[in-house]
Amino acid sequence: MKRTVCLLLVSLLCVLCLAAAAEEAGEQREEFTVGDYTYALLDDGTAEIIGYNGSAETLDIPAELDGKRVTRIGKYAFSGCGGLTSIAIPDSMTEIGDSAFSGCGGLTSIAIPDSVTEIGDSAFWGCSGLTSIAIPDSVTEIGNYAFYGCGGLTSVAIPDSVTEIGANPFIVCVALTGFRVSPDHPALAVIDGVLFSKADRR
Repeated sequence: MKRTVCLLLVSLLCVLCLAAAAEEAGEQREEFTVGDYTYALLDDGTAEIIGYNGSAETLDIPAELDGKRVTRIGKYAFSGCGGLTSIAIPDSMTEIGDSAFSGCGGLTSIAIPDSVTEIGDSAFWGCSGLTSIAIPDSVTEIGNYAFYGCGGLTSVAIPDSVTEIGANPFIVCVALTGFRVSPDHPALAVIDGVLFSKADRR
């Protein structure tokens, strides 16, 4: 009996190890390089930018790489690109990933298209040069600390499309004087200049 139990436990352990190995292998995606960009393929065959090695000040992110539609800016893709001052994101993009532009302190202008639905955690962390940000009506989710330390921001308009907002997305935005939120916003409210999720106040 003990032998049978031991064999079952060993078999179960082997299955778990194989599953973990398969998951890890699945995360190690093949990377491709086109000019200054590094990208990986997503499950739907579109491309995710995962790195940028250029030194441009003004940048128009391409809508396609190697003929593949670019739909996502991945984690840390442009992180630490302090020389960037202006970025235009193509309307093929649907998601700005976690920390995608973190540490881009020289960034003063960024155009987010109506195709973007999600702004990830810490996406613009430390972008102290930004003085304004236009969040399009397509965005439904703003992640945790998304604009942390954007000390140049003075005012932010949040559209009714945003139904989910993470923890302290505008913390340490020292110049921010207020939020523009519709009084009928389905998910958010501003009370005494502080932005709240209505779900958190129930």
